[in-house]
Amino acid sequence: RKYKIVTLGRKKFSKFENIFFDIDQSALDKQKLKTYQNKIKIFINYSFSRKSIGTKKNIKSVKEIFTFLKKRKIISINLSTLSIFSLSNYGEEKKKIEKIFINNKGYNIRSGLIYDKKIGGFLKNLIQISQKLRLILLPNFLKKKKIFLTSSRKIIKLNHAIIKNKIHKKKIILVDKKIFTLKEIILKFSKSKIFFFFINDFLFDLILLITEKLKLIKTSSDSLLSLKTIDNLKITKSKYLLKINF
Repeated sequence: RKYKIVTLGRKKFSKFENIFFDIDQSALDKQKLKTYQNKIKIFINYSFSRKSIGTKKNIKSVKEIFTFLKKRKIISINLSTLSIFSLSNYGEEKKKIEKIFINNKGYNIRSGLIYDKKIGGFLKNLIQISQKLRLILLPNFLKKKKIFLTSSRKIIKLNHAIIKNKIHKKKIILVDKKIFTLKEIILKFSKSKIFFFFINDFLFDLILLITEKLKLIKTSSDSLLSLKTIDNLKITKSKYLLKINF
């Protein structure tokens, strides 16, 4: 069955119709959304803000979308993250959005860092910086910390399986089998010779906060804090881990 895809966001994609949605400004084109009110069959959410103000607005917007849907029988899927096990703003926001989807009988997919041929988000910025400077500073807690990755292909295939009613778990952890340190991930996607220096966590946070204030780099301290999750053993033994070979 073919579905028409409509995106919500600031960016417009040439292939899809877009409803304007700005998290930071709490701006949602409600009039345009109303035109799709009785047509929406599937709602897939992947929105977030690392700012505490943006977090509140994002949660409010997700609630508004469900209000528009008026408890209609739809498939709702939230692309969440393993960072809900961290103390970051990002993780806290995702945790609250998960609760909204639970209350609306939706699916929550917790993934690792998402990638395809390349990797995006804050790691993309880290890699670009390290490629230019040929060196990178990282906090000590990330020296041996193992991080999960999730292929974007797996997420797409899982979404298809949910839509076809082949998956009945509502809480799902979806990760690749192999896990890496941050150093290994950066080397894997940068393919450049880079020198790594690990320093005291407090000192690193101080340097990062100064560079953030001066707007010298795009990577936020909250991004790295989102990697400081619970023990990996608890995740690999979780009853929510989806053990399917896609």
